[in-house]
Amino acid sequence: MAFLSFIYKYGIWISIPAFIFFVILLIICITGVVRTGRQARLLSVPLADRQEIEFIEAGKVVLCMEGPILSRRFAKLEYELTGPDGVSATSRPVLFRASTTSLTKAKMELRVYEVTHLGRHIFQIRGLGG
Repeated sequence: MAFLSFIYKYGIWISIPAFIFFVILLIICITGVVRTGRQARLLSVPLADRQEIEFIEAGKVVLCMEGPILSRRFAKLEYELTGPDGVSATSRPVLFRASTTSLTKAKMELRVYEVTHLGRHIFQIRGLGG
């Protein structure tokens, strides 16, 4: 009971340093997440109907598109990643799409590709039009 009365009596003096500590901890966590997101980016290219990409490691690759906020620009597009052997890489849609929004742009995860062969791959976008 003495502990609760101590917290009741000095709660405001305890909460101020605790609040400052947790704000500093939150800032450290947010900067760590932003740094990790920047380091995880493999490639950033302009939108074109055909791109050549070279992979030096096998594994999963997530396709993200970036464009204006509330744009439907990427709604009807089809994507294909063809390996150096001419076989399309297996892909699946992202179940829980992560999106990042700034003041002018939004970035959204679209598909996950399984890259099994190393080397130059061809990435094609169908339905891009003009």
